[in-house]
Amino acid sequence: MARWVLALPDPLVREHARLALTTALYLLHPVTYSTREQRESRHQQVRQLMARVEAALQHQANETNQEILATRAGSAFRSIDLEAREASEALLHRRLRLLRAGMALYEAIAASEYERLPALHQEMQELDQDEEVIWHMLPLFCNVVLYAVRQEGAKLLPQLLDAKQRVRQSGSHFAAIRVMQWLALSAGEAGQLRLAYQESLAALDLIEQMAGYALLKGYFEDVLAMVLYQRNRLEEARGRLRTVIGDAATWQSKHCTSLSSWKDIKDITTGAGCPSCEHSGGWPRDR
Repeated sequence: MARWVLALPDPLVREHARLALTTALYLLHPVTYSTREQRESRHQQVRQLMARVEAALQHQANETNQEILATRAGSAFRSIDLEAREASEALLHRRLRLLRAGMALYEAIAASEYERLPALHQEMQELDQDEEVIWHMLPLFCNVVLYAVRQEGAKLLPQLLDAKQRVRQSGSHFAAIRVMQWLALSAGEAGQLRLAYQESLAALDLIEQMAGYALLKGYFEDVLAMVLYQRNRLEEARGRLRTVIGDAATWQSKHCTSLSSWKDIKDITTGAGCPSCEHSGGWPRDR
């Protein structure tokens, strides 16, 4: 999809600038994860898509200025709705800023530079004004990471439960899977193992109904294994982990990918690899 959008001629990019930025969002914020090299390649494509839209915005601004000058000179010109155009341009500029902040967020996570999170969180909250549900995912993801670093996952649960209802209404599988991932992890980190277990089972049922999301089963199987381990159901936990390892090995051999980014986030939520965390022994007991 990204290659197809990048190959569009400039007039079509100007006409479909929102599509170009939505494509960039999916590239930046994928449901599945990959190697560092693949992430860097995706980020490069994101920058290219953003550059095409920025060029389109500049072209449109020049056209608007020319039309305004023509109006003042009394020349004939086609009527335009400047207010609607300005609103559309403001939306595109806001999404561009959000994508830049999103890339900075992923870079901070990869480098374990958690001290950058508060500033990124503030910027994303200010930009979180979009009517489309999928554009709320980056600010919500930033919330998840920030609260995980602070070991305050329980405080985020009401927001995630509300987000779950909104994404259901939107019909976006992308958004639904993302929110269910974060809800399961945050519930586990908060000690609400029943909720983590229920969300993971529901997510697995949803994945069975969809195409292209099979790898995600491993994420939720991993959460189920953690819950079962905490409940001392060790044989069931081992079975879940064997499924995770088998699926991951199959995927890696076919696609040369890994679950490193998922591990980064799970390490934060379980207390491992986070300098500010007070514990590193996994999730607390159910409560």
